Amino acid sequence: MTITFWFEYAAVTLAAIILLGLREFHMLQLNGYKTPEHSWWMKKNWKRYILPAVLFVVQFLLLAFPPLSWGKSEIVSDEPIDGDRFISAWLMNGTNKTISAVIIGVLIAANICIAIANKPGKKFKKPFKYTARVKRMLTTFFILIAVIFVGAFFSADRIIYRGGGETRFVNNLPFILAGCALYLTPILVPLSNLINKPIETAINNWYINDAKKKLASMPELHKVGITGSYGKTSMKFYLSELLSSQYETLKTPESFNTPMGVT
Repeated sequence: MTITFWFEYAAVTLAAIILLGLREFHMLQLNGYKTPEHSWWMKKNWKRYILPAVLFVVQFLLLAFPPLSWGKSEIVSDEPIDGDRFISAWLMNGTNKTISAVIIGVLIAANICIAIANKPGKKFKKPFKYTARVKRMLTTFFILIAVIFVGAFFSADRIIYRGGGETRFVNNLPFILAGCALYLTPILVPLSNLINKPIETAINNWYINDAKKKLASMPELHKVGITGSYGKTSMKFYLSELLSSQYETLKTPESFNTPMGVT
């Protein structure tokens, strides 16, 4: 396959990665950025991962079908072409090329389906918010994707045809690795969260310690904490309304009841 075709395949795959990745990050956000809870959610919704899992396996069939059909005299190369490489190329026939093209065609169509299935517009309990934490995770995620794509591009040797001078890969490994970036996105998203965990922990501790210092500087301040399995947020609003009639009160917004929400 020509390098130009690989870039076209990579562009379609990257578009699907962005849409699927944003959906997965949204789910991770709804699960409180907690990897165990998100893993449980993934198990509960395992059907949405069937297609990526199947495609991940199917794409490895490309290893059995070389992408090109070329002869020794057709190649422009500074490196000598050994006999084994020439024989391997000579044995390649039109059927192998067709099968390889069909597999990649199916992968492209499937990648487009993944992109469409995860396009924005679906309503959720809470909309996706691009918080500072999400932006940091997205940065880590796309660094991982970039590493995979760069590795894919340099994973196979390239040859130059005399006719037309087009450059081609000698095998389909670049297509497989680019596909892995998409089909493993549901794993790369929580992995990005785990990679960023030390950074997030340090940031959270800074905010919590800062809040503790501010509270300690106001000894006259009365603090009220509400615990329980259900009704904490409703009770918070009730108490705020009752106490605000006589005192100056401040409550956490919405249902931000975690330590970070309180800070």
